Amino acid sequence: MGWEKRDRGGFYYTRSKKIGNQVVREYVGTGPLATLAAEMDALNRQRRQEEAEAWRVEQRVHGGSRDSDRRAVRGYGGLGAGRPASRWLPPAQPR
Repeated sequence: MGWEKRDRGGFYYTRSKKIGNQVVREYVGTGPLATLAAEMDALNRQRRQEEAEAWRVEQRVHGGSRDSDRRAVRGYGGLGAGRPASRWLPPAQPR
């Protein structure tokens, strides 16, 4: 993302976006509207970075307790939860 200057002169603002496996440059424009779009993109980028940092902090602070919760659930799974009922039926008696 950013401002580009071309040989013909003048600056214009573009964005990069991923479509499928390809990165495509999107022309936004020049002038005040492009400046506004660039400022909005910068604010959105900053918000996403802050959210990512908050998530990382939460993982550091609460990560251990969540791991123990997962281990407890896995341990419960070993008692037969989520297994087919046929495995826990008594063996068939000969007739």
